[in-house]
Amino acid sequence: AKGIQAPIFHVNGDDIEAVVSVCELAAEYRQRFGKDCVVDIVCYRRHGHNELDEPSLTQPLTYDLIAKHPPVVEQYTGWLVESGVVTVEDAKEMSLKVLEEFESEHKMAPEYISSPKEWLASNWQGEAINALTDSGNRPFNPTGVPLQTLRNITESISTIPENFNAHPTIKKLFNERIKMLDSGLDMALAEALAFGSLMLPFSPDDVEFGRIKREKPQGGEESSVPDSLSERSLSDTADALKATPDIAFERMEHPTVHVRLSGQDSERGTFNQRHSVIYDQESAQPYTPLNHLGMGPQATFQVCNSSLSEAAVLSFE
Repeated sequence: AKGIQAPIFHVNGDDIEAVVSVCELAAEYRQRFGKDCVVDIVCYRRHGHNELDEPSLTQPLTYDLIAKHPPVVEQYTGWLVESGVVTVEDAKEMSLKVLEEFESEHKMAPEYISSPKEWLASNWQGEAINALTDSGNRPFNPTGVPLQTLRNITESISTIPENFNAHPTIKKLFNERIKMLDSGLDMALAEALAFGSLMLPFSPDDVEFGRIKREKPQGGEESSVPDSLSERSLSDTADALKATPDIAFERMEHPTVHVRLSGQDSERGTFNQRHSVIYDQESAQPYTPLNHLGMGPQATFQVCNSSLSEAAVLSFE
């Protein structure tokens, strides 16, 4: 706004009448002068990202204060009643009327039939991916680590330090992750395991930890699996890495790889799924499990919550 010399109107979000007045002023300015202006409503999200969110997971101290702060509708209703504008009964009746309208619309939602214009008429992206897969030309780079390595990483990133006051939801989530290697991984754990394995080193001489490179034999030579790579190691990798007659496996040197994420809500994950950084509920001190794998030398994991300005963030990165 300052860059284009547009006026900025700051207003307290708790003051409903002030917000309405300022918005009317901004609209009149826009209409009269044909120029942009900005209304900065100083407020907060009571429920975080949405009503199903739990913002105290990442901002415990802030949301402890918000929980004690009276809601806007409660403040305004109290002021109206004290001013003699409405009675308590009037306020309840208006509130009930609005809720009934919402409930009525909600019940009608399942009966709504959308038109093709409101959605993509075909799954074009899926068709494009399938075409690549079916043709056998889709590029891929299969990698893998022994199952025990994945278990060790899972145990490390699911361990909460002593004297760390984690949110009960985090404790439950971390306990569930331990069981996922046997019952099936979710997206967040699969991602964390990928990060963790990238951050750890590998030497071809280390038979306990390794990645496997898939290569086709050259010149029609008969394929073979190096003796140093045990059948146990192969069985521990994903199905895509199982040895077949036309594929040879070769272990490769793998240095530690620094992993960095940047974006809005990258620490927690937009869908409240990642939790790569957890916060002490009493001190708000952060803890990043991936930086404490305890499996020898490792690279660092850096995750940054950036502002919602994708072009600016991408340019910076």
